[in-house]
Amino acid sequence: MAKRCPNFSAAEISVLTDEVESKKDILFSKQNSTVSNALKRDAWKEVALKVNAVNTTGYVRTGEEMKKKWICLSSESRKKLALNRREQRKTGGGCLPSEATLRPIDEKIEGIIGETSISGVEGGIDVLDSSTTTDALLAPPSNMTDASIECQPSVENSRLSRKGTKRTVSTSESQQRDDLMTSFVTAEEERLSIEKRRLEIEKRRLDTEEKRLKIEDRRLAVAEQQLQIQREQHSLHLCQLGIVNNATLNVPLTENE
Repeated sequence: MAKRCPNFSAAEISVLTDEVESKKDILFSKQNSTVSNALKRDAWKEVALKVNAVNTTGYVRTGEEMKKKWICLSSESRKKLALNRREQRKTGGGCLPSEATLRPIDEKIEGIIGETSISGVEGGIDVLDSSTTTDALLAPPSNMTDASIECQPSVENSRLSRKGTKRTVSTSESQQRDDLMTSFVTAEEERLSIEKRRLEIEKRRLDTEEKRLKIEDRRLAVAEQQLQIQREQHSLHLCQLGIVNNATLNVPLTENE
């Protein structure tokens, strides 16, 4: 039976959220190329390294585990943040039930994932709150006259205006993240191209060095042959002078001799 991994400690969760916040432009990029996906995997691995540094259990967590834990944390915080919004509207900012009370980690995650991803576009209808009906939202207060209604800005136009502004800001932030990710991808591709050229140059250098060593080996072999020929010629010359005889040339000298 596989051993169950230990629960995340408060210190690990704190480091996890800090690292996700610092790397969110890479981790949550909409780019889906091979290079960008590799950058995302590497970023999760870096998060795991930082989390493992404060892990006292000895268990080594992986980048994939960091990704799954973040999904669980952000999903839980989204639910709690949405519940907190609804309860605040009900109570008018009064005492909230314990399940709607935000934890510090929820507020931190809210800053990372953004307001829109939690409660949607400002001015929209909270479809999860069954106590508020569409008629109640659209009907004017009972003490409002027809003239005052005409003087009021259109509710729908106001919502559309806020929605357009929110969407413009969201699109701008998304474009900035995409542009940043594109620059990361371009820089990584250039780095890989330079590394490839460097390896090709290094390979050519090694090939040249190997050829040089072979030429040096052949040169030494020729020099050795020439030295052997010179020795034989010298011995023949000594023999012709009568200093040594042929028998002596063929017998190696002992230490005493």
